[in-house]
Amino acid sequence: MLLRDGLTLAFRHVTQQIRVLFDPDHEYACVWPTHGTLAAVLKSINEDLPEDPWRAADFLGWVYQFFNREEKRKVREANKGIPKSSYELAVINQFYTPSWVVKALVDNTLGRLWLQMHPDSALAPKAPPPLPDERTDGPPVADYLVPRTGERIRYQRLTDDGQVATFKRAADIALIDPACGTMHFGQYAFGLYHQMYTDEIAHAGEPGWPVEPSVSDRALSPRPSSSTTCSV
Repeated sequence: MLLRDGLTLAFRHVTQQIRVLFDPDHEYACVWPTHGTLAAVLKSINEDLPEDPWRAADFLGWVYQFFNREEKRKVREANKGIPKSSYELAVINQFYTPSWVVKALVDNTLGRLWLQMHPDSALAPKAPPPLPDERTDGPPVADYLVPRTGERIRYQRLTDDGQVATFKRAADIALIDPACGTMHFGQYAFGLYHQMYTDEIAHAGEPGWPVEPSVSDRALSPRPSSSTTCSV
């Protein structure tokens, strides 16, 4: 009981930020495994799994896909791949998104918008992109841009007072993932946003850049009511 109570308290704490997934009051959490099974699972997680998978940003995505595999097979065999309910539709369309697909989609939405505003950004690619398995860790670069689809177009908009502006601050740009699962897109987008804020600090006051960056060494500036939204 002590192990179960401890996990319940931990899940309830995490649920304050991540809804449903760890909610101990959800109907999926009503039945607990036996103590022996639970202890064996925790031992396997802590001792049997190599360290490298835990370090992977897409680890949770692989876990989700594994547990959904058998259910997906049943739905496809029963209905020949044609979902007949919203539940079956969710089962069939719940799959892991490879990192290179995430990068291509985010680079061509959030990354492209930022480069249209700031061609001199550190996100601008300086060489052809390496293959996915040849990429090394380092600052993010938006180098998966689809060519000749707007990467050289300068961003322009009319402000409320009728002036032409060629950029928005990083804090004014929102990214929406309408099928958010384990935050693969959010994790990569976080790196791009970090570089965008760093860009604003490095170029503050230069032509084509805001006089004051969206962030300081103390805190983010308050988000204004108007924002530009990218969807992936």
